[in-house]
Amino acid sequence: MTTRIFTALILLFSLLPLSGRAQLSLSLKPGELESQLAQTQPTQLSLRGYIDARDLRFLSDSQRQIEYLDLSNCEIFACQSDSYLFGTERTFAANEIPAGCFAGFAALKTVYLPKTTVKIGDGAFCQCEQLTSVAFPSSTFTIGDFAFLGCSRLECTFPGSISEIGAYAFDGCDRLTVADLSAHPLKAIGQNAFSNCKQLTEVILPGSLQQIGKSCFAQCENLLRANLKQTSIPRLPDECFAQCRNLSDIQLPWTVRNIGDGAFYYCESLRSIYIPSTVRKIGDFALSGCKALTSIQFFNGTKEIGRWQFYGTSLTQAMLPPSIVFIDDNAFAGCSGLDEIYSEAYPPELGADVFDGVAQNECTLYVLHEMLESYRATDIWNRFKIMEFASVETPTDDRRLNLFFTGDVLNIESSDIIGQLTIYNYQGIVLYNDAPAGKTCSIDTSFFPERDYIVSAILHDGSLHNIKVRRH
Repeated sequence: MTTRIFTALILLFSLLPLSGRAQLSLSLKPGELESQLAQTQPTQLSLRGYIDARDLRFLSDSQRQIEYLDLSNCEIFACQSDSYLFGTERTFAANEIPAGCFAGFAALKTVYLPKTTVKIGDGAFCQCEQLTSVAFPSSTFTIGDFAFLGCSRLECTFPGSISEIGAYAFDGCDRLTVADLSAHPLKAIGQNAFSNCKQLTEVILPGSLQQIGKSCFAQCENLLRANLKQTSIPRLPDECFAQCRNLSDIQLPWTVRNIGDGAFYYCESLRSIYIPSTVRKIGDFALSGCKALTSIQFFNGTKEIGRWQFYGTSLTQAMLPPSIVFIDDNAFAGCSGLDEIYSEAYPPELGADVFDGVAQNECTLYVLHEMLESYRATDIWNRFKIMEFASVETPTDDRRLNLFFTGDVLNIESSDIIGQLTIYNYQGIVLYNDAPAGKTCSIDTSFFPERDYIVSAILHDGSLHNIKVRRH
């Protein structure tokens, strides 16, 4: 009797719907998933074999309770459907996760993608707010627009073969801490791709990178360091690092020719920045609101400085290269602490109210000897205290720097890292220019034709020091 009851219970259980089963593993052929799952709604699902867009559409429509999804042993086949499956699409390529496929899956936490996946479609995992882990296969080349937008718990390692990251792909992914893409063959990053990643602290981009979209890293409020030095981008886009309030270390490549509008807008911890000589124009508001910025040095090559460039900064010193021809409206407006400008250029053309709020009669403008009369004869410029380079005074007590000669070798010791070092003769001609990135350096001056120099050093804290030295 007991045996019969036990057997009956087993038969009864086998006829019940599978909706109560937490885990399920299936082996499939393309298009079979709906018939095999029937009314089953597992929270953990592992699939093997072959699937296509019809199967993924079924998951998207009726399996939104899934928490764990393992597709690593699947291969996605190409599919041509008679009806629309995702949006207005009927044709689906092989090895691609369709656009919007898992968007808004509220319970989804872990995903293993098929090992042959080459592309993750637009918005594929958009707003999966519980998603913490995605295992990208090494075959993935493209991550589409909005792919992981709003996945605030996501932590991931980027696929080794990634070549393109779409617009808003990781926007709002608060758990991302480091975006080290230096070893990846990445060519393009779209607009706002990493914006609003609140815990992102470091970005390292590869030499293969050729394009970055607008606002790519905007509002990453805890970003500290960004290394773009190895990239080959021709332009730093508008608002690229806007409102990255803790950014203090930025390295730009020598391929960049333009810095976009608002590129560093309100990067409040940025104390100094080195503009490569390849840069021709710095866009409007690019450095506006960088309240820790105390000095700026442009290398020979920069021609235009955009509007409201230094508004909201703590600028005290500026160095203008021979190439500067135009400074746009309000560029130095509000720089009430500006007390020294060094210019190697013929008097640049000025827009409206360039020095509004600057006490020009208390600010010293150092110019080349042959330019003295031109500056004195040019309106606005002639309101400064104009002096020639040779009148730069040696500080009587500069405790930050120690300069001394050993024969023809000039030795420099600093209390802080020397970010940029330039040596001029008294005519303002550059004899030496480098970024030592250390606290000491030695320079052989035997090849310099003159004996008297002005050493200009920008330290890591942004302070600018100009010291006259003589080789005996």
